[in-house]
Amino acid sequence: MDLVLVRLSAPNGGGVTDRHPDPEAVADILWANAAVDDRLEHIRARHGPTAGSFDLALFYRSGPASPTELAECLCHRTITASPALDGWVMTIPFDIVTCSASNPSGDSHVLDFP
Repeated sequence: MDLVLVRLSAPNGGGVTDRHPDPEAVADILWANAAVDDRLEHIRARHGPTAGSFDLALFYRSGPASPTELAECLCHRTITASPALDGWVMTIPFDIVTCSASNPSGDSHVLDFP
């Protein structure tokens, strides 16, 4: 299993209202846009460090495609398809973005998801 940590953020202005979805809704929106070929297994979401941002832990079944690329494609597809996330951006705010079962420690950049 591979883990990719990403952040989704609402743009400053750009017509996005101050009312943002909750973390569970963001996870549901991602699931609704996921395809079988994405190999997505689990999503953990929480509010990010700034208003209108969410930190996501995306868990993928191991396979030939890069989990980072799969996460980027899923997030961009979701942002494009979902009116609730219109204009949002995806970033990977960590130096080490994947962690696999064969190297679970990855890096010191760890999100503590309750």
